[in-house]
Amino acid sequence: MNSRKKIIVLSVMGIALAFGVKEGIRKYPDIKSGFLEQKRRDEIYNLSGVDDAGENFHARIDTLMAFVHNNSEHNIDDEFWSDFRNKPRTLDKFLAYARGQSDDPPNMKCSTRSKLLLPLLEKAGYEARLIDMFKYKSGYNSHVVVEVKNDRTKKWELYDPTYQIYWKNSGTGERASLRDLVFSGDFTFTPCHDKDRCGYNRADHGYPPPEDVRDFFGLAIVMDEDSQGEKMLLNIGRFDLDTPPAGGGESFCEWGRERWCPKNREIGVFRQSLKQP
Repeated sequence: MNSRKKIIVLSVMGIALAFGVKEGIRKYPDIKSGFLEQKRRDEIYNLSGVDDAGENFHARIDTLMAFVHNNSEHNIDDEFWSDFRNKPRTLDKFLAYARGQSDDPPNMKCSTRSKLLLPLLEKAGYEARLIDMFKYKSGYNSHVVVEVKNDRTKKWELYDPTYQIYWKNSGTGERASLRDLVFSGDFTFTPCHDKDRCGYNRADHGYPPPEDVRDFFGLAIVMDEDSQGEKMLLNIGRFDLDTPPAGGGESFCEWGRERWCPKNREIGVFRQSLKQP
């Protein structure tokens, strides 16, 4: 094939490819939405300042968590539900607020904040996963957080962008994993914004107060990419999987079905109270 024919063939192929992508985006809104989400998440990552935080693992994670927290608001109202199915619009509001182009941060909740933090952590080069935790009470209130693997220690650490906290072992000073928190006997963990701001009943903690999170450390689900339960961590001293909580209703697995009740389970039996010392 001579050079002229090659140019013609390549041009036709390029036009066909561009038309195919355009048609795919037009016909399949999920593709368009996914493309727009990724573009905006890249912009958020670049704006976060994480690459100015140096190579220190904790400095980088704390920067990303604070950026998500500080540029959104925990507010589940009509506006939140209106934007809930339109992720690009929520991310546009996030970017506008972060850039100082708007006085109104996007309304988000624990799951939307954590689902924004997760891909930012992955883009930064870290292994991360979404965690869904539940209270043993009627209705099974849930709270969504993120766990990240420390690339130096190879240990998982729990991060909560809604409260903008991690949990520190008061004895060792190490940051806690989900497993540490669920299977602890004597709960010796303290919520921290950063190394200088730790402890309960602080005025600088965000809404809601971190004391409330303690009641979730009885049952937690590691979620997969399809938002299905991959593994359960269960402390049967704090959470009864088979008996409905006070107030009636269904047992947890009857209520959660397959999504939140995976067969892969790690079980402990620590009964100590989680009440604040």
